[in-house]
Amino acid sequence: MKEKVEKMYWESSKKRRPISHPVVKFYCTQRVEYLKKYLDFSSIKTALDVGAGYGYSSFYFPSSIELVSSDFSFLNLTISPMRNKIQTSSLDLPFRSNSFDLVYGWSFLHHLEKPEKAVAEMARVTKKYLVLLEPNGKNPVQFAFGLLHPMEHGTLKYNRKKLLSHLNDIKFKLISCEPTGWLFAGASPTFSLALCKHLPFVHRLGLCNIMVCEKPPSVKS
Repeated sequence: MKEKVEKMYWESSKKRRPISHPVVKFYCTQRVEYLKKYLDFSSIKTALDVGAGYGYSSFYFPSSIELVSSDFSFLNLTISPMRNKIQTSSLDLPFRSNSFDLVYGWSFLHHLEKPEKAVAEMARVTKKYLVLLEPNGKNPVQFAFGLLHPMEHGTLKYNRKKLLSHLNDIKFKLISCEPTGWLFAGASPTFSLALCKHLPFVHRLGLCNIMVCEKPPSVKS
């Protein structure tokens, strides 16, 4: 039921920042650069972006990676500038096990009634790495946003502990899990970039937690 409500919301017409907007570009490239600290991008040839939305989370990845963007919203995929796109539910990914070197999702699990099902699917189709980014409910701004926005109530239950709990089911090796960021891609004013560019990306009250983990050989079979 929740997924149907969410789909209706994301299929509605809303004003969105273009992917070239300076806040969007900084928001995305900062996260990609962070991931390069923990992942050997030269070994990643294929990737799947789950819950890819408008393409923000796909567009700024290295062009050397053959990347597939997936989302359950047809409208989101229409807006996305990515070439390889597929409309599908995160709860039933239409790919064989161990299909991608990297599978990741940026801020979509908190929209799901049973996010552990999506995590299990993502864990199934990756053969190397899994990356999850979710709002940090312990950040006062995120908490207020989750409290006031009907479609963001899931933010209230997400924090570092919640994100780490997903590892209990998939048995992946944890590489890193840290609170990060100062900006909202779709809402932070452009003038805030001047300050945010000089602030540490990783900090205790980061707007989102980023978890990077690896699939051990024992789980690949």
